[in-house]
Parts: sequence; C-alpha cells; structure tokens
Amino acid sequence: MVERSKKLAPVMGRPAKTPDPLDAIVRANLKRFREAIEMNQRAAADLAGLPVENLRRYENGKTATVPGPVLRELGKIYGHAMDDFFERDPPVANLDERPVFFLRTRPGIEVDREMHGKLQDIIDKANRDLRTRRRK
Repeated sequence: MVERSKKLAPVMGRPAKTPDPLDAIVRANLKRFREAIEMNQRAAADLAGLPVENLRRYENGKTATVPGPVLRELGKIYGHAMDDFFERDPPVANLDERPVFFLRTRPGIEVDREMHGKLQDIIDKANRDLRTRRRK
C-alpha cells in the first residue's frame, strides 16, 4: 500500500484542472438546441447513435468535453452547424438543412463498414434530394 501512495503523491498534490468556460457554452447549447425542437434526450441519443447516459453527462457537465463527432451528429439532428455550439448567442436553427433520414446502428454491434458507407451515401443523397425539393 505504501508503494501505491508514493506513486500517487505527485498526482494528488496537483490543483484541480480549471474548467474551460467554452465547455459550459457547449453544454447549454446542447440542451437549448434539443429542447428547441422538442426532442427528448433518449430520441436525440438514439438518432446520434450514442447511449442516452452519455448525452445526459454531456448536457449536465459530468463529462467536461463533448467529442467533435458527437457534436457533428447532434448538429445534423438539431439543424445547427457545429460552430453554433460554441456561440453564446447562436443563430436560429436552419431546419431546411436538417436531415429527415438517419442511419442508426446499435452500439456494440459489429457493422460491415463498406455496407454502412453505402447505406450512408444513399441516405445522404435522399436528404439532399429532399432539401432540393423543399427549396423549389
């Protein structure tokens, strides 16, 4: 036991990491954007392909930094650009850019990457076609 405490002593004496104020802005926007489209956490997490507990931790600040790929997926769902998450006063969602079709995979399931890519291409094309029709 003494051996372990010697190893931890340098780490235990360090001051706690100062939270980045940008993380608080991202957390607030995560929740604000989701609530603006009247979506619950479970539905948003399912569409983004992540466990609902992770989304809860991101929104509540239990996890300091939200990974970029998660922000990108949630941005698609909420109709926001990734940069919008970092703005104190973000612009209104661009719902015309929000996709209608999503490819969801269950976490922990082996996925054929080639097939997944082909399906994602089909879905992306369908969303582009739909956006084009909306604008006409």
